[in-house]
Amino acid sequence: MGGNAIVFAPHPRTKKTNTLIVNKMREALKKFGAPEDLIIGIENPTMDASSELMSSATLLLQQAVQVWLNLHTHQELLPTV
Repeated sequence: MGGNAIVFAPHPRTKKTNTLIVNKMREALKKFGAPEDLIIGIENPTMDASSELMSSATLLLQQAVQVWLNLHTHQELLPTV
């Protein structure tokens, strides 16, 4: 099993849905004996939290907000899938 974690950083308006989904995935990981902390969610999403996450990530899977976030956080484009 790999040691790479998945971090979900939702838009603030979707934080309740994100928390529900993340908790369901963590339950499934635990059920199969995997570390549930392989999937985590930012419970109180902010631009600062997203910027911090992006600055420490090595690979990002993002939706259409990547260009906007990169412009507003002054980050170079990171590898995306």
